[in-house]
Amino acid sequence: MKLFYFFAVTVLFLVGCGNNQSEISAVKGDKSAGVAFSTIIQTGVSGRESGNKTEMELIRNRDALLRFFPRIEKEKADEVDFAHDDVIAVYGGDEIKITSIEVGDSEVKVYVTVKVFAQNSPFYGIPYTPLHMVRIDKAELPVKFYETVDTVY
Repeated sequence: MKLFYFFAVTVLFLVGCGNNQSEISAVKGDKSAGVAFSTIIQTGVSGRESGNKTEMELIRNRDALLRFFPRIEKEKADEVDFAHDDVIAVYGGDEIKITSIEVGDSEVKVYVTVKVFAQNSPFYGIPYTPLHMVRIDKAELPVKFYETVDTVY
């Protein structure tokens, strides 16, 4: 019987892990529609240029992309067809991730989770700042960022 429960829990876990985070539907009860997005780059940048400050930007052309992140490989920048796509870029904290994007009646909502290490954390003070850039279809509505900050102890 224990073996059956082990397999049942394992299958449920694996089914739950199969959810592709790049295509998250709208929050229950919200009339917004989820937007599919694909990660262009998710990396750490050496140095602590941003500190605990978070930068979030909608990028609508190649020049703006190269200004925002000059160290991006030219091939990655060339992969974006700015006639049809926009780039959402977030930078800062100790960990950062675009968790979902939704289109409402009047705006595109970008949800970002930022983790900041507490001073007593063994990871505090590492000279590293995370960056997450995703590609979305051209946004016709204004973009608004919703940031959740968690402290990691």
